[in-house]
Amino acid sequence: MSEMTNSFSALDWLEGARKDWHQIEERLRDNECADAAFMLHQSLEKYLKGYVVSRDWELKHSHNLADLLIEIVQHEPNYEEFQELCEEISEYYFLEWNPSPEKVPSREKVGGTVEQARILVDRILSDIQV
Repeated sequence: MSEMTNSFSALDWLEGARKDWHQIEERLRDNECADAAFMLHQSLEKYLKGYVVSRDWELKHSHNLADLLIEIVQHEPNYEEFQELCEEISEYYFLEWNPSPEKVPSREKVGGTVEQARILVDRILSDIQV
């Protein structure tokens, strides 16, 4: 990963993440599972980047959630429990670029992943104290 020049504040990242999060629910209601999965990735990427920026750590350029989480775990090992979740959600990002109907997760699968991701988001918001 390369270093990323960041002109956004943690609050900028979190506001973008919150907006994306709301789109997940809309997409699931409309049974647009691929879009919901992609928006989940987008939202969680912004939450993770907001967390890194809030700590004044070096923000690396990556869209891979597992890589972003590794950066966090180096400072905060208690986040390691989310590694598998971040790996799974990172796959959703690549669906957008390589669409394949048989690889689109079901509504139930995306919904369950959203519930798991909510735990990570809640921890981030609690640790940032927003």
